[in-house]
Amino acid sequence: MKKYIVLLFVSTLIVACESSEELDTQKPEINILTPTEHQEIELGQTIEFVAHVSDNVALASYKLEIHRADDGHQHRSESVPWHFEIVENLSGNTAEITHQIPVADTVLEGHYHIGLFVIDQSGNQNQQFVEVYVGEEDHQH
Repeated sequence: MKKYIVLLFVSTLIVACESSEELDTQKPEINILTPTEHQEIELGQTIEFVAHVSDNVALASYKLEIHRADDGHQHRSESVPWHFEIVENLSGNTAEITHQIPVADTVLEGHYHIGLFVIDQSGNQNQQFVEVYVGEEDHQH
């Protein structure tokens, strides 16, 4: 009887160890190539967004978001704060994310965060940001 209990205990430990090894706890990796940190983007231009993402098991989805990053002071009264967001699914364990994002002439000039949020099939999340300046090149700050 003792041998049976010991065998049951050992087999339970082996199964528990095997299942914990299969548990994916590693966050996806993100590398934003463009735009670069503190890049200036003129009104009316297009932002070329390129990022490489990967995961040790499988990617699930991403969200690309652009939002204001500065104190909100305004250079032009007819300008409006800009917010951009796109969410898409991913598959496999590596992907290149590319988007051509137009910047309207009416966008409020200033500092913006461009954030990429990536989730893998196990629910692990990671994020990376770059800050850019949208507006005329001769801004004074």
